[in-house]
Amino acid sequence: MHSRTSIIFLVVLILTPMGQLAVDLYIPSLPLIAKDLHTSMSLTQQTVSIYLLALGIGQFIYGPLSDSWGRKNAIFAGTFLFLIGSLLASFAHSIEMLLIARAVQGLGGAAATVLSKVVAVDIYKNQQLTRASAYIGLVWGVSPVIAPAIGGMLEVFSGWRLGFAVLTCYAFIFIILAYFLLEETLPHKKMFHLKSLKK
Repeated sequence: MHSRTSIIFLVVLILTPMGQLAVDLYIPSLPLIAKDLHTSMSLTQQTVSIYLLALGIGQFIYGPLSDSWGRKNAIFAGTFLFLIGSLLASFAHSIEMLLIARAVQGLGGAAATVLSKVVAVDIYKNQQLTRASAYIGLVWGVSPVIAPAIGGMLEVFSGWRLGFAVLTCYAFIFIILAYFLLEETLPHKKMFHLKSLKK
């Protein structure tokens, strides 16, 4: 039992920084993106804003959705959206396409933000939950510190698109790991309805 929950929590920790990395990884590349896509810096900066907006909207959805679909299915759905958004961003040849890709990416990334904590609550109680929350907080806090440095190195190595390609690979690898290692942690599913989004 202890081994099972440890594996589930390890998968959760891998999931945790997904939404945060997509904010900070490409920040150093904003000037290069504006130049490459022949657009203004202010419009390029909107790719950050639209991602955060979609991320915020998504956070209202995944809690009730995971109560209905189950944690594992909701995580898969969000990660798949994140993968599609990252892939579209890596091939974007216009600022409009990049904005759409970032919106999709944000909706997907919200699953990581919400469900990493939800799964921890499912599998741990009391002091164990406090310890698990501390680990999640640590991963969440470290991500924005190291992500710009990694993004800067990726840009130097192969341009701004490589950062989004790395995020695509990250999502793909996580889906494979989750398929084999993540077990459903919700004992009883509930019907999903729009009123639950208002809670």
